[in-house]
Amino acid sequence: MSVKPNLNSVKKLFMSDASVNMLCDFERVLDNMDFYAFPNWRIGELVEGPMISRYWVKCKFMWPFDRMPDPAAAKRLIPYGAKITYKKDKVQMPVKIRSPQDIRPGSHKGRLMDFPVWYVEMMLPKKLMADIKQGSVDIAGEEVDLADLQNSIEKGLTDKSVTQNSQQSAQAPEETGATEI
Repeated sequence: MSVKPNLNSVKKLFMSDASVNMLCDFERVLDNMDFYAFPNWRIGELVEGPMISRYWVKCKFMWPFDRMPDPAAAKRLIPYGAKITYKKDKVQMPVKIRSPQDIRPGSHKGRLMDFPVWYVEMMLPKKLMADIKQGSVDIAGEEVDLADLQNSIEKGLTDKSVTQNSQQSAQAPEETGATEI
């Protein structure tokens, strides 16, 4: 694979506001799933996408071969219906010109060399992207508000303290301040 199609893909991306917004939503999902805490996920480069279909958004990323992204991060998305594939491949890139041998014959450009890379293709359901954008996600059949979850983690609340609070509120009668005449 050549670098030129990748550059054309990125050019098309920045020509459309809808694509940029969709890519931001895609990145928000990865960020909320803590992908960037795993090794090498930060250094990936977008090479294709986002390709938007009726129910899916697909993006393809590239990593140097010796810096493969940790597959444990991708496993976090599988329960939410995401499809992730890894592929070994080569990309042709020009070498830095240091001597006359580094120049392509008949041009002033650098000679092309094959470099091994990892391609990771990710297909995320649009529903997952919408849920995370709205601030909620379905976990184990229950809808959880992400803001409430984050606030409880920051305050250090545990299941025990939540249970005590709910028992206290059930015991205390509500006062409305209204009087009957």
